[in-house]
Amino acid sequence: MSRPRVLVIGDDLTGSNATGALFARFGMHTMTVRGGMPVPDIDALVVNLGNRHVPAEEVL
Repeated sequence: MSRPRVLVIGDDLTGSNATGALFARFGMHTMTVRGGMPVPDIDALVVNLGNRHVPAEEVL
């Protein structure tokens, strides 16, 4: 299994998917996953942490 060429870390699902869609538009095999999921063999991986409204001390 190879590693993704692009890794994006997002804080909400809407923005994560929008970012992934841009990579897909340029022909990259792209997938959005929740944090902690196994990494598939793709070009661009978007990891959605879903932590937009979590206090900073809990994110770190």
